[in-house]
Amino acid sequence: MDNLEIEVRQHLERYLAGAEDRDAFRRWFVGATWPMGFPEGSDVAELVWAIEHMFAEVSTNDLPEETLRELLAPLLEPATRRAAS
Repeated sequence: MDNLEIEVRQHLERYLAGAEDRDAFRRWFVGATWPMGFPEGSDVAELVWAIEHMFAEVSTNDLPEETLRELLAPLLEPATRRAAS
């Protein structure tokens, strides 16, 4: 796990726990991950893409914040566990 992946997971964990609000998490996330290139298929690339996708889904469909939290929570599970689901 590289440093950025660790940071993303830490911020995501704080957001999901309610210690960081959605706007603060999103501002940090965009600043920390854009415009960075990630090795295709890497764990950090998959994590960043998944979070970006969830933000887009919530924005497009005007979903409540609780739905965003529910969509993001599985991303904290280890990659091997997610792959088995």
